[in-house]
Amino acid sequence: MSSISIQEEVEVFFVINYQDQGQEFATKRVSATKNVLYTLNWIYDVDIPETATYVNVEFEAVAENTGWLGDDAQLDIDQDDSNKYNAYWTISSTPFIGTGTDSGGSYDAYLKMKMERAVAEKSRVIVINGTGDEGDYGLDTVSTGIYRYSADDQVYLVVLNVTGTSVHFQSGMNAIILPRAIALQCQLNDTLYNLQNIGSSPLNDASFYSTDPLKATVSGHIIAVISHDVSVTEVENVLYMLTHNSTDGRIGNNVVISR
Repeated sequence: MSSISIQEEVEVFFVINYQDQGQEFATKRVSATKNVLYTLNWIYDVDIPETATYVNVEFEAVAENTGWLGDDAQLDIDQDDSNKYNAYWTISSTPFIGTGTDSGGSYDAYLKMKMERAVAEKSRVIVINGTGDEGDYGLDTVSTGIYRYSADDQVYLVVLNVTGTSVHFQSGMNAIILPRAIALQCQLNDTLYNLQNIGSSPLNDASFYSTDPLKATVSGHIIAVISHDVSVTEVENVLYMLTHNSTDGRIGNNVVISR
């Protein structure tokens, strides 16, 4: 990267577009200085059909707020006019190594990526259902181990990567489905309302992803996704937050629906 609006250091992010399935997302930012090569070691996953024999993924590099008019500037990482690098990989056990670069202009950049197959780890799924004087709500028992969800259409999804096994969680990936009505009453709501004092919370430094209503396709059911790496102690504290209110009264139960 040579020069962008006469700035020496810029915030750069990448857009990954899995064109075959219409999946597109942006990465986090990295503060980049011109003529410096960075090794990021970032890992991002895309879902591909089990029957797929190839993937067609397009990569874009963007410098944030660094155009001549203060807008985002698309960096040139390919030889054609698109400034985007297209990686076509016939799926095999051998990783795909791709390099995108161009030369001769003010927006040139160098990008190298690796694509490889990965089998997703099965997540334990827990649903929080409400409890009250008139009985539980939100998860009806049809028969042993068979449930019917009957709570709010809108939910929070809490995705936790746990470093060990606890009473309620497995080591690795766990997902908690939290109905909106319970989320508004539980201690999580107090945490989100008072983010400046989240330092003592087990959700400190968690990633928070909300729905963008301006997108052409958005989820009508998931309000937000909260993702975090937690210890065994922290994950049980998170579960307590989701099932108790600010006065430590129990307002929800946790039911495992998938292991």
